[in-house]
Amino acid sequence: MTIIDANLLLYAYNADSPQQRAAAKWLAMLLKSSETIALPWTTVWAFRRNRRAGDGRSSAALAIEHSAVPGSTDLRWLNPLSA
Repeated sequence: MTIIDANLLLYAYNADSPQQRAAAKWLAMLLKSSETIALPWTTVWAFRRNRRAGDGRSSAALAIEHSAVPGSTDLRWLNPLSA
């Protein structure tokens, strides 16, 4: 499961964003895959407001709770024990 944050949706949607092409390509590939996609309410609300949400932390918390992968441009994650 991938939990998507609002910033990625906004980047994919906003044609004026420098990240638009990469975000739209990533989202399109995710939607075509068999991966389960989650949109938390915080993501939906922030997207509707059309502003940067900074909700990466809430996406990460949900991802950990549900053994999912957070999709976010706000997160930096390091696992020093992974190969």
